[in-house]
Parts: sequence; structure tokens; C-alpha cells
Amino acid sequence: MIAGSILAYSTASNQPPSLLSARLARTSGVALRMGISRHLLLIIVACTIGSARAADVPEKSFELAIVNGSVPAQQRLLKVEKGDALRLRVTSDVPGELHLHGYRESAKLAPGQTTELAFTAYATGRYPFEWHPAGENAAGGSRHRGPPLATLEVRPK
Repeated sequence: MIAGSILAYSTASNQPPSLLSARLARTSGVALRMGISRHLLLIIVACTIGSARAADVPEKSFELAIVNGSVPAQQRLLKVEKGDALRLRVTSDVPGELHLHGYRESAKLAPGQTTELAFTAYATGRYPFEWHPAGENAAGGSRHRGPPLATLEVRPK
């Protein structure tokens, strides 16, 4: 197809095929550079939109203050939507470990120190936070007694 076009063009313009080939190569090079420029522009626009969307993700912050193995009633239910970024600040009056079932998030806590958990709510449902005071695992393994310390409720958008 291209060879036929070159011959037809060279016959119509009375130019030797080698001169025509050089012009075609220059024109193709410009077209190729323009094509690459368009692709780069599309990639830059896509990255910009993607980062703008990432910046639009709402971050929800929560506090959990564990005292005597429990948290105040207003801290027991953490409500978010799927895709929300969470930042959880946790304090405790005794050493221990907090873990969130279903999300594989956990934190070791020392008395009076604030520990942060940061993650994205990727699955909908209700997920319990369990508290294990230090030494509980050594005294007969992990026990889940009674209601969870708190619950993460992730609703669909």
C-alpha cells in the first residue's frame, strides 16, 4: 500500500522515488513525534486525574481510649464508607494488643502512649476490634470474651 502510494505520488510529481522516500520519512518522523507527544499528554492527564481523585478520598479520624479494658460508649461504633481512609489513634492505661478482625490490622500499646493505625476501608461489613491485655496470651492463649471493644462498620458508597 505504501509502495503503491510512493510510486503514484512520484509519477504525479515527477520526482525520483529516493527524494520522495526522504520526504515521506521526514513526514513520518514528525507524525511519530506528534503521536508520542499525544500519548505523553494523555498519560500526564491520566496521572493528574488519578492523583486528584486520591486527594479527594475523605480521611476519617477516630480516637479509642482504652481504660480498664473498655472504651466509652460514643467510641464503640466507628462508621465509615467503603474507600474512606481511616486514621485511628489509640491509647490504653495498660499494655496490650488491639487487633481488627477482617482487616488484619493490629497495634501493640504501651500505657499512656498514643499509637496510630492508618488504613483504607476496602471491604463492607461490621468488623470487631479485640483487645488483649499483655500477658493474656501467655496465660492460656487468646480469648475473646464478651462483646468486642469496638466495631468498625463499613457501608457501601
